[in-house]
Amino acid sequence: MEKITGGKIVSKGYGIGKILTLMPFNPTIIDTKTSDISGMTKRFEEAVNLSQLELVTLVESMRKIDASRSEIFEAHLEILNDIAINEMIHEHINQGIHPSRAILDSYTTFIDMLSLVDDDLIRERITDIKDVMHRLLRNLEGKKEINLSNLDEDVIIVTKDLLPSETATMDKNRVKGIVAELGSDTSHSAIIARSYDIPAILGIRDLSEPSSATMDKNRVKGIVAELGSDTSHSAIIARSYD
Repeated sequence: MEKITGGKIVSKGYGIGKILTLMPFNPTIIDTKTSDISGMTKRFEEAVNLSQLELVTLVESMRKIDASRSEIFEAHLEILNDIAINEMIHEHINQGIHPSRAILDSYTTFIDMLSLVDDDLIRERITDIKDVMHRLLRNLEGKKEINLSNLDEDVIIVTKDLLPSETATMDKNRVKGIVAELGSDTSHSAIIARSYDIPAILGIRDLSEPSSATMDKNRVKGIVAELGSDTSHSAIIARSYD
């Protein structure tokens, strides 16, 4: 039995479900310069409009479910429409830089500036900015959004990280646990997991992809053991002995 340690329990509880592994979106960044400034500007503006439509729809739907969750997407709308970020992106595109590189570099500039501030709230703001950046890049590529709001079975989500938008829209009746490589006590994932009473362990490194999972109620210390992959029912078990 291989042991994986180092996790942080951010929400206690008990859950059993099939592992749902979420693969992070990896944008394609194009570094080749272009002379088609108007075409690239149009592509960027189309990505902004699609992102705006998605976020407005999420705000409206979340208001009917949980007003606190709608605030996440209202904040994302503010970031999407931030004048300084968008001016920087347009400046890059006007220099012949592809919109994918313009978006990445402009958002990264603001992320790097905020990263110099040692404050938990600012760190969460960085997470929101990254979320909006990924939404823009995804829409630029015409990729679909991960939908966790309509699941067919009980699942344990295993992922590198959950974006605020993914956490806020997930089906709380079907998501029975969250195990992620990244995250902290103050992250959106942790806050929403606690509000939904979903057990969650964050900060587990090098996660694998077993087929089912169990997390033990109110005793989790952050020790995760992977059952041998030669069994037909591999599992992640979070367990401690208070």
